[in-house]
Amino acid sequence: MPITWRNVGTTNPAALLNAGTAAAEQLGQGISDIGAGIDQYADARTTSETNAFLTELMQAPDQGARDNMINDANTAFLNMETINTENYTLGQPERDKQVKLEDEKRALTTAKDILTFEDDISDKNLIEKIKGEKDVLNYQDSIFDANYNIENSDQITAAQLKYSNDQNLIIQNHEKALLRLNQTEGNAGALKISLDAAAKKQELELKKLADEYKLKEIQLKEDIKIEAARLAKELGKKTGLGLAMFNQSGGVFDEKELGMKADDFSAFAAREQELKAMGIPKNAIDKWVGQNIVFHDNGIISPNDFSFQVDGDTYKFGTVLQSEQGDLEAMAAAILNFENDLAQRATASKAYNKAFPDRKQSDFDKAWFAFDKKMLLQPNNAETFMAELANLTN
Repeated sequence: MPITWRNVGTTNPAALLNAGTAAAEQLGQGISDIGAGIDQYADARTTSETNAFLTELMQAPDQGARDNMINDANTAFLNMETINTENYTLGQPERDKQVKLEDEKRALTTAKDILTFEDDISDKNLIEKIKGEKDVLNYQDSIFDANYNIENSDQITAAQLKYSNDQNLIIQNHEKALLRLNQTEGNAGALKISLDAAAKKQELELKKLADEYKLKEIQLKEDIKIEAARLAKELGKKTGLGLAMFNQSGGVFDEKELGMKADDFSAFAAREQELKAMGIPKNAIDKWVGQNIVFHDNGIISPNDFSFQVDGDTYKFGTVLQSEQGDLEAMAAAILNFENDLAQRATASKAYNKAFPDRKQSDFDKAWFAFDKKMLLQPNNAETFMAELANLTN
Protein backbone atom coordinates (compact mmCIF):
# COMPACT_ATOMS: atom_id res chain seq x y z
CA MET A 1 0.00 0.00 0.00
CA PRO A 2 1.43 3.40 -0.86
CA ILE A 3 1.93 5.95 1.95
CA THR A 4 -0.45 8.91 1.74
CA TRP A 5 -1.90 11.55 4.07
CA ARG A 6 -4.83 9.23 4.71
CA ASN A 7 -2.88 6.37 6.31
CA VAL A 8 -0.11 8.37 8.20
CA GLY A 9 -0.91 9.06 11.94
CA THR A 10 -0.58 12.53 13.56
CA THR A 11 1.62 13.48 16.53
CA ASN A 12 -0.07 14.51 19.81
CA PRO A 13 1.41 17.95 20.94
CA ALA A 14 -0.18 17.83 24.43
CA ALA A 15 3.06 16.90 26.22
CA LEU A 16 4.98 19.78 24.64
CA LEU A 17 2.22 22.25 25.48
CA ASN A 18 2.08 21.03 29.11
CA ALA A 19 5.84 21.41 29.47
CA GLY A 20 5.67 24.97 28.13
CA THR A 21 2.85 25.87 30.48
CA ALA A 22 4.72 24.50 33.53
CA ALA A 23 7.85 26.41 32.60
CA ALA A 24 5.88 29.63 32.23
CA GLU A 25 4.31 29.15 35.66
CA GLN A 26 7.72 28.57 37.26
CA LEU A 27 9.10 31.67 35.55
CA GLY A 28 6.17 33.73 36.86
CA GLN A 29 6.71 32.41 40.39
CA GLY A 30 10.41 33.30 40.22
CA ILE A 31 9.64 36.84 39.13
CA SER A 32 6.98 37.14 41.85
CA ASP A 33 9.53 36.00 44.47
CA ILE A 34 11.99 38.66 43.28
CA GLY A 35 9.28 41.32 43.52
CA ALA A 36 8.41 40.21 47.06
CA GLY A 37 12.07 40.30 48.06
CA ILE A 38 12.48 43.81 46.67
CA ASP A 39 9.33 44.98 48.50
CA GLN A 40 10.65 43.48 51.76
CA TYR A 41 13.99 45.18 51.17
CA ALA A 42 12.28 48.56 50.61
CA ASP A 43 10.18 48.15 53.79
CA ALA A 44 13.18 47.09 55.87
CA ARG A 45 15.34 49.95 54.61
CA THR A 46 12.51 52.43 55.27
CA THR A 47 12.22 51.13 58.85
CA SER A 48 16.01 51.25 59.37
CA GLU A 49 16.50 54.77 57.95
CA THR A 50 13.37 56.10 59.69
CA ASN A 51 14.64 54.86 63.09
CA ALA A 52 18.07 56.38 62.45
CA PHE A 53 16.50 59.70 61.42
CA LEU A 54 14.27 59.73 64.54
CA THR A 55 17.34 59.20 66.74
CA GLU A 56 19.00 62.28 65.14
CA LEU A 57 15.73 64.24 65.34
CA MET A 58 15.61 63.76 69.13
CA GLN A 59 19.02 65.45 69.44
CA ALA A 60 17.81 68.69 67.78
CA PRO A 61 17.76 71.68 70.21
CA ASP A 62 14.34 73.07 69.24
CA GLN A 63 11.33 72.82 66.91
CA GLY A 64 12.91 75.03 64.25
CA ALA A 65 15.95 72.78 64.00
CA ARG A 66 13.76 69.68 63.73
CA ASP A 67 11.64 71.26 60.99
CA ASN A 68 14.80 72.16 59.03
CA MET A 69 16.09 68.59 59.36
CA ILE A 70 12.81 67.23 57.96
CA ASN A 71 12.75 69.76 55.09
CA ASP A 72 16.37 68.93 54.13
CA ALA A 73 15.99 65.15 54.49
CA ASN A 74 16.01 62.71 51.58
CA THR A 75 12.56 61.16 51.98
CA ALA A 76 13.05 58.28 49.53
CA PHE A 77 13.24 55.67 52.32
CA LEU A 78 11.64 57.58 55.20
CA ASN A 79 8.21 56.98 56.77
CA MET A 80 7.12 60.62 56.85
CA GLU A 81 3.90 59.85 58.73
CA THR A 82 5.90 58.35 61.62
CA ILE A 83 8.47 61.19 61.49
CA ASN A 84 5.81 63.95 61.44
CA THR A 85 3.97 62.31 64.36
CA GLU A 86 7.22 62.07 66.37
CA ASN A 87 8.13 65.66 65.45
CA TYR A 88 4.76 66.86 66.76
CA THR A 89 5.27 64.87 70.00
CA LEU A 90 8.78 66.29 70.48
CA GLY A 91 7.43 69.82 69.98
CA GLN A 92 4.69 69.45 72.62
CA PRO A 93 6.78 70.82 75.56
CA GLU A 94 7.56 74.01 73.60
CA ARG A 95 3.88 74.48 72.73
CA ASP A 96 2.85 73.83 76.34
CA LYS A 97 5.43 76.36 77.53
CA GLN A 98 4.07 78.96 75.10
CA VAL A 99 0.49 78.31 76.30
CA LYS A 100 1.66 78.65 79.90
CA LEU A 101 3.34 81.99 79.18
CA GLU A 102 0.23 83.30 77.43
CA ASP A 103 -2.01 82.22 80.33
CA GLU A 104 0.28 83.91 82.85
CA LYS A 105 0.30 87.05 80.72
CA ARG A 106 -3.50 87.06 80.60
CA ALA A 107 -3.65 86.56 84.40
CA LEU A 108 -1.31 89.51 84.97
CA THR A 109 -3.30 91.65 82.53
CA THR A 110 -6.53 90.78 84.38
CA ALA A 111 -5.01 91.63 87.75
CA LYS A 112 -3.70 94.94 86.37
CA ASP A 113 -7.14 95.78 84.95
CA ILE A 114 -8.75 95.09 88.35
CA LEU A 115 -6.26 97.30 90.17
CA THR A 116 -6.78 100.05 87.59
CA PHE A 117 -10.54 99.66 88.01
CA GLU A 118 -10.18 100.02 91.78
CA ASP A 119 -8.02 103.13 91.37
CA ASP A 120 -10.66 104.63 89.06
CA ILE A 121 -13.37 103.83 91.61
CA SER A 122 -11.30 105.37 94.40
CA ASP A 123 -10.74 108.57 92.40
CA LYS A 124 -14.41 108.84 91.45
CA ASN A 125 -15.57 108.10 94.98
CA LEU A 126 -13.23 110.74 96.40
CA ILE A 127 -14.61 113.34 93.98
CA GLU A 128 -18.18 112.34 94.83
CA LYS A 129 -17.40 112.43 98.53
CA ILE A 130 -15.94 115.93 98.34
CA LYS A 131 -18.79 117.07 96.16
CA GLY A 132 -21.34 115.58 98.61
CA GLU A 133 -19.68 117.19 101.61
CA LYS A 134 -19.52 120.50 99.79
CA ASP A 135 -23.21 120.26 98.88
CA VAL A 136 -24.17 119.58 102.48
CA LEU A 137 -22.11 122.48 103.80
CA ASN A 138 -23.38 124.80 101.12
CA TYR A 139 -26.88 123.71 101.84
CA GLN A 140 -26.43 124.25 105.58
CA ASP A 141 -24.86 127.67 104.95
CA SER A 142 -27.75 128.64 102.74
CA ILE A 143 -30.15 127.60 105.47
CA PHE A 144 -28.38 129.60 108.13
CA ASP A 145 -27.76 132.61 105.89
CA ALA A 146 -31.31 132.80 104.61
CA ASN A 147 -32.88 132.01 107.98
CA TYR A 148 -34.76 129.08 106.41
CA ASN A 149 -37.73 127.67 108.19
CA ILE A 150 -37.13 124.63 110.35
CA GLU A 151 -39.09 122.60 107.83
CA ASN A 152 -36.07 122.80 105.53
CA SER A 153 -34.21 120.46 107.87
CA ASP A 154 -35.70 117.57 105.82
CA GLN A 155 -33.51 118.59 102.88
CA ILE A 156 -30.43 118.52 105.11
CA THR A 157 -31.40 115.08 106.34
CA ALA A 158 -31.89 113.92 102.73
CA ALA A 159 -28.45 115.23 101.74
CA GLN A 160 -26.81 113.46 104.69
CA LEU A 161 -28.64 110.21 103.81
CA LYS A 162 -27.47 110.42 100.20
CA TYR A 163 -23.87 110.89 101.37
CA SER A 164 -24.15 107.86 103.65
CA ASN A 165 -25.56 105.71 100.83
CA ASP A 166 -22.80 106.80 98.48
CA GLN A 167 -20.17 105.78 101.03
CA ASN A 168 -21.79 102.36 101.47
CA LEU A 169 -21.80 101.85 97.68
CA ILE A 170 -18.10 102.74 97.54
CA ILE A 171 -17.36 100.14 100.23
CA GLN A 172 -19.36 97.47 98.38
CA ASN A 173 -17.55 98.16 95.09
CA HIS A 174 -14.18 97.84 96.85
CA GLU A 175 -15.21 94.51 98.38
CA LYS A 176 -16.36 93.14 95.00
CA ALA A 177 -13.11 94.20 93.34
CA LEU A 178 -11.08 92.54 96.12
CA LEU A 179 -13.12 89.32 95.74
CA ARG A 180 -12.47 89.20 91.97
CA LEU A 181 -8.76 89.75 92.55
CA ASN A 182 -8.61 86.87 95.04
CA GLN A 183 -10.47 84.61 92.59
CA THR A 184 -8.06 85.54 89.78
CA GLU A 185 -5.05 84.75 91.96
CA GLY A 186 -6.60 81.40 92.89
CA ASN A 187 -7.25 80.52 89.23
CA ALA A 188 -3.70 81.51 88.29
CA GLY A 189 -2.32 79.26 91.04
CA ALA A 190 -4.45 76.32 89.89
CA LEU A 191 -3.38 76.92 86.28
CA LYS A 192 0.29 76.96 87.28
CA ILE A 193 -0.10 73.64 89.14
CA SER A 194 -1.83 72.09 86.12
CA LEU A 195 0.82 73.30 83.67
CA ASP A 196 3.66 72.10 85.92
CA ALA A 197 2.06 68.65 86.15
CA ALA A 198 1.63 68.47 82.35
CA ALA A 199 5.25 69.53 81.79
CA LYS A 200 6.46 66.88 84.25
CA LYS A 201 4.38 64.20 82.50
CA GLN A 202 5.74 65.21 79.11
CA GLU A 203 9.30 65.14 80.46
CA LEU A 204 8.78 61.60 81.78
CA GLU A 205 7.31 60.45 78.44
CA LEU A 206 10.27 61.86 76.50
CA LYS A 207 12.70 60.19 78.89
CA LYS A 208 10.87 56.89 78.45
CA LEU A 209 11.06 57.23 74.66
CA ALA A 210 14.78 58.02 74.81
CA ASP A 211 15.37 55.01 77.07
CA GLU A 212 13.56 52.75 74.59
CA TYR A 213 15.80 53.93 71.73
CA LYS A 214 18.91 53.39 73.85
CA LEU A 215 17.71 49.89 74.79
CA LYS A 216 17.19 49.00 71.12
CA GLU A 217 20.64 50.34 70.27
CA ILE A 218 22.21 48.30 73.07
CA GLN A 219 20.32 45.18 71.96
CA LEU A 220 21.51 45.65 68.36
CA LYS A 221 25.12 45.91 69.53
CA GLU A 222 24.71 42.74 71.61
CA ASP A 223 23.22 40.89 68.62
CA ILE A 224 26.21 41.94 66.50
CA LYS A 225 28.64 40.70 69.20
CA ILE A 226 26.86 37.34 69.35
CA GLU A 227 26.82 37.05 65.55
CA ALA A 228 30.51 38.00 65.35
CA ALA A 229 31.40 35.25 67.85
CA ARG A 230 29.37 32.76 65.82
CA LEU A 231 31.14 33.78 62.61
CA ALA A 232 34.53 33.28 64.25
CA LYS A 233 33.54 29.76 65.33
CA GLU A 234 32.14 28.87 61.91
CA LEU A 235 35.14 30.19 60.00
CA GLY A 236 36.36 26.65 59.34
CA LYS A 237 33.04 25.48 57.89
CA LYS A 238 32.46 25.47 54.15
CA THR A 239 29.44 27.76 54.20
CA GLY A 240 28.93 31.53 54.20
CA LEU A 241 32.03 33.47 55.26
CA GLY A 242 33.86 30.22 56.02
CA LEU A 243 33.42 29.04 52.41
CA ALA A 244 34.46 32.45 51.06
CA MET A 245 37.68 32.36 53.11
CA PHE A 246 38.31 28.74 52.08
CA ASN A 247 37.97 29.68 48.41
CA GLN A 248 40.15 32.75 48.91
CA SER A 249 42.97 30.94 50.76
CA GLY A 250 42.68 27.69 48.87
CA GLY A 251 43.07 25.43 51.90
CA VAL A 252 43.36 25.13 55.67
CA PHE A 253 43.56 28.45 57.50
CA ASP A 254 42.60 30.30 60.64
CA GLU A 255 41.68 33.92 61.33
CA LYS A 256 45.24 34.84 62.37
CA GLU A 257 46.69 33.61 59.08
CA LEU A 258 44.10 35.61 57.19
CA GLY A 259 44.70 38.68 59.35
CA MET A 260 41.06 38.80 60.55
CA LYS A 261 40.35 40.58 63.83
CA ALA A 262 37.38 40.88 66.15
CA ASP A 263 36.39 44.17 64.48
CA ASP A 264 36.26 42.40 61.09
CA PHE A 265 33.84 39.76 62.40
CA SER A 266 31.73 42.53 63.97
CA ALA A 267 31.63 44.48 60.68
CA PHE A 268 30.53 41.40 58.74
CA ALA A 269 27.96 40.51 61.42
CA ALA A 270 26.54 44.05 61.20
CA ARG A 271 26.16 43.63 57.43
CA GLU A 272 24.32 40.31 57.94
CA GLN A 273 21.94 42.02 60.38
CA GLU A 274 21.19 44.72 57.79
CA LEU A 275 20.43 42.12 55.10
CA LYS A 276 18.19 40.13 57.45
CA ALA A 277 16.30 43.34 58.28
CA MET A 278 15.55 43.61 54.55
CA GLY A 279 13.85 40.21 54.69
CA ILE A 280 16.66 38.21 53.04
CA PRO A 281 16.96 34.74 54.69
CA LYS A 282 20.24 33.54 56.26
CA ASN A 283 20.67 30.57 53.91
CA ALA A 284 20.40 32.85 50.85
CA ILE A 285 23.02 35.20 52.34
CA ASP A 286 25.39 32.29 53.09
CA LYS A 287 25.13 30.82 49.57
CA TRP A 288 25.91 34.15 47.91
CA VAL A 289 28.66 35.14 50.40
CA GLY A 290 30.48 31.82 49.92
CA GLN A 291 30.84 32.51 46.20
CA ASN A 292 31.35 36.28 46.06
CA ILE A 293 32.96 37.84 49.19
CA VAL A 294 36.70 38.68 49.35
CA PHE A 295 38.46 39.70 52.59
CA HIS A 296 41.25 42.32 52.54
CA ASP A 297 43.96 42.41 55.21
CA ASN A 298 45.15 46.00 54.86
CA GLY A 299 47.72 45.77 57.65
CA ILE A 300 48.51 49.01 59.48
CA ILE A 301 47.85 51.23 56.46
CA SER A 302 44.05 51.29 56.83
CA PRO A 303 41.27 49.22 58.43
CA ASN A 304 40.52 45.79 56.98
CA ASP A 305 37.46 45.46 54.77
CA PHE A 306 35.48 43.15 52.45
CA SER A 307 34.63 43.48 48.76
CA PHE A 308 32.44 41.96 46.05
CA GLN A 309 31.67 42.61 42.38
CA VAL A 310 28.33 43.15 40.63
CA ASP A 311 28.12 43.70 36.85
CA GLY A 312 31.79 44.65 36.69
CA ASP A 313 31.62 47.19 39.54
CA THR A 314 33.54 46.59 42.79
CA TYR A 315 31.91 47.45 46.13
CA LYS A 316 33.59 47.51 49.55
CA PHE A 317 32.15 47.46 53.07
CA GLY A 318 33.34 46.99 56.64
CA THR A 319 34.54 50.47 57.57
CA VAL A 320 32.72 53.72 58.47
CA LEU A 321 33.93 55.62 55.39
CA GLN A 322 32.48 52.97 53.06
CA SER A 323 28.94 53.14 54.47
CA GLU A 324 27.79 55.77 51.93
CA GLN A 325 28.82 53.93 48.72
CA GLY A 326 25.53 52.08 48.08
CA ASP A 327 27.15 48.72 48.75
CA LEU A 328 24.24 47.49 50.90
CA GLU A 329 21.68 48.02 48.12
CA ALA A 330 24.00 46.43 45.54
CA MET A 331 24.60 43.40 47.77
CA ALA A 332 20.89 42.88 48.48
CA ALA A 333 20.02 43.04 44.78
CA ALA A 334 22.88 40.65 43.91
CA ILE A 335 21.71 38.09 46.49
CA LEU A 336 18.12 38.21 45.19
CA ASN A 337 19.33 37.79 41.59
CA PHE A 338 21.64 34.96 42.68
CA GLU A 339 18.72 33.14 44.32
CA ASN A 340 16.68 33.54 41.16
CA ASP A 341 19.55 32.17 39.03
CA LEU A 342 19.81 29.10 41.30
CA ALA A 343 16.07 28.49 41.03
CA GLN A 344 16.17 28.82 37.24
CA ARG A 345 19.19 26.50 37.04
CA ALA A 346 17.42 23.85 39.12
CA THR A 347 14.34 24.08 36.89
CA ALA A 348 16.48 23.87 33.76
CA SER A 349 18.32 20.83 35.15
CA LYS A 350 15.05 18.95 35.65
CA ALA A 351 13.89 19.82 32.14
CA TYR A 352 17.28 18.80 30.69
CA ASN A 353 17.33 15.42 32.45
CA LYS A 354 13.78 14.74 31.28
CA ALA A 355 14.59 15.65 27.69
CA PHE A 356 17.98 13.86 27.68
CA PRO A 357 17.80 10.99 30.21
CA ASP A 358 20.90 9.31 28.80
CA ARG A 359 23.18 12.31 29.43
CA LYS A 360 25.24 13.06 32.59
CA GLN A 361 24.95 15.98 35.01
CA SER A 362 28.31 17.24 33.81
CA ASP A 363 26.82 17.55 30.32
CA PHE A 364 24.10 19.82 31.71
CA ASP A 365 26.60 21.91 33.71
CA LYS A 366 28.70 22.49 30.60
CA ALA A 367 25.66 23.45 28.50
CA TRP A 368 24.21 25.71 31.21
CA PHE A 369 27.39 27.70 31.83
CA ALA A 370 27.96 28.17 28.10
CA PHE A 371 24.39 29.39 27.72
CA ASP A 372 24.69 31.58 30.86
CA LYS A 373 27.71 33.36 29.38
CA LYS A 374 25.90 33.80 26.06
CA MET A 375 22.81 35.26 27.74
CA LEU A 376 24.74 37.68 29.98
CA LEU A 377 22.71 40.70 28.89
CA GLN A 378 19.37 38.89 28.55
CA PRO A 379 17.05 37.02 30.98
CA ASN A 380 18.57 33.60 31.72
CA ASN A 381 15.88 31.08 32.64
CA ALA A 382 14.87 27.47 32.06
CA GLU A 383 12.50 28.28 29.19
CA THR A 384 15.05 30.17 27.09
CA PHE A 385 17.71 27.54 27.92
CA MET A 386 15.60 24.65 26.64
CA ALA A 387 14.56 26.68 23.57
CA GLU A 388 18.26 27.34 22.80
CA LEU A 389 19.05 23.63 23.09
CA ALA A 390 16.19 22.83 20.73
CA ASN A 391 17.59 25.30 18.18
CA LEU A 392 21.07 23.75 18.47
CA THR A 393 19.67 20.21 18.12
CA ASN A 394 17.64 21.14 15.07
